[in-house]
Amino acid sequence: PSVHNCSEHIFSNVSRVFRKSAYPLLIVPGDNDWLDCPNHTEAWSLWENNFGSLDHNWNMSFPVIRQTGRNENFAFSLDGVLFVGVNMNRDYIFKKKARKKRIEDAR
Repeated sequence: PSVHNCSEHIFSNVSRVFRKSAYPLLIVPGDNDWLDCPNHTEAWSLWENNFGSLDHNWNMSFPVIRQTGRNENFAFSLDGVLFVGVNMNRDYIFKKKARKKRIEDAR
């Protein structure tokens, strides 16, 4: 988003539109969803609060498994196909220590 799209109002409005879908939605955060905002920490919190459990809006016939410590990462199997959503954004934004932790969390 642009700096003007980083407010609680924008995140909640988009979430509201997504929740009106007749079909279940699971989304993976992209770097433009929060890293382009001036305050990354606040924007990540807004993303988690508005989209992190978006799939709970629907009664799905399959379980969604979330990664411990990285709730934005998920997997599910449907009709013999494994779907995996993994959040890994621009490397240069994260310091080596934060990037290393993300990789360790994935193990």
